[in-house]
Amino acid sequence: MAIRATEVRSGKEIDLERAHEPEMAELLSELHRKTTSGDRPIDDRFVLECREHDQPGQPFHGAWVYLRLDPYKRWILAHFDATMGEHKASRMTDQHRWQQDYWMRAGSDAGHAVEPEKPIPGAKVDVLIEGSVKIGVEVQHSGMSEQTAKARTFKAARSGITRLWSGDRPVGPPKWAYRVPTVLTNELPHGFAPRGSWTVVNGLRQLHEFKCARPWFHDTTAQGFGGVCPHTRRPRPCGQWHPKFFPLGGYSVDDVAEQAPDGGLVPIEVPLGMRRIKATYMVRARDAARFAEMAAGTFIDPDPVARGASERDVVGPIGSCTADVERRLKELIPQQQSRIDTQYLALDHTSACRYCGEPLREVAVRQGIRNHLRCWQESGRP
Repeated sequence: MAIRATEVRSGKEIDLERAHEPEMAELLSELHRKTTSGDRPIDDRFVLECREHDQPGQPFHGAWVYLRLDPYKRWILAHFDATMGEHKASRMTDQHRWQQDYWMRAGSDAGHAVEPEKPIPGAKVDVLIEGSVKIGVEVQHSGMSEQTAKARTFKAARSGITRLWSGDRPVGPPKWAYRVPTVLTNELPHGFAPRGSWTVVNGLRQLHEFKCARPWFHDTTAQGFGGVCPHTRRPRPCGQWHPKFFPLGGYSVDDVAEQAPDGGLVPIEVPLGMRRIKATYMVRARDAARFAEMAAGTFIDPDPVARGASERDVVGPIGSCTADVERRLKELIPQQQSRIDTQYLALDHTSACRYCGEPLREVAVRQGIRNHLRCWQESGRP
């Protein structure tokens, strides 16, 4: 990907990616003396016009830049207008090149059109894989910030490209992980790897539906809600179906390169708990459709018997309460008493599961739960 600017007087074009060539190095040094004094631009020396902001067939004029060197002696095109940022040539590592080639080969073998180093207005994508959807793969090894990754993703979206970020950091997920469409992989051990050998270890998710109802409402495992409804934020169940996302395994980079351009894998934004922060997950298209139904409140359970639902005819987004009320004090319910004298409250709590006979947790006994969630699900009883 060229990092270009034009000298307006002579019409010569410079390219920072070719700075190692003797002729280009001499031209860069000459223009550096014309535009910069030390590390500061010389006022009114508008002789270089940036070409990084050009649109296809429409040159962008007035983006004046000057040349300077960073601490590693690499050339940088810096704008006089600091709000427009700066451009620098990046040196591609062997691991970056191997992974970029693998994405290209995987997309091409899947029958998609592939283009490396695709330029877009104000940025570029490492690999463009085009099917029914344009996927721009960004192989990232640097410690990029979340804000920068989001900005690049937005620039690609304006060009009709879904940017997919690929990272392989063994020390942990990068800062931008799950804030933009993410695929985390293992490292490629060699320069050439056979098809199907590059494994996706994280980033893909699958959706499971759980009904916000007792007795599993207070369960603190992955299948429960911990006593708080994720929709109403209240400590009582609402009866609706809520989504939960779990890691989706068994995928390789080849599978992603084949399915994402066909629309089989799509990014969605999911709220994280009580916070307003949203995570971006890559999910299967059918999971994205079910998630949209849940968000709209139109989800209907396709298999109520298997889920142990108590509704017989139609299971809508809100069903009847399935709580176990055998031991509730029915005579106190109509009066809606706010305080009950404990000496008259005789609840015969058992400490063992009524299905398997194993002991229950103390907190479950206090809440009136008489069985394990898994035992209740396996029993098939409503």
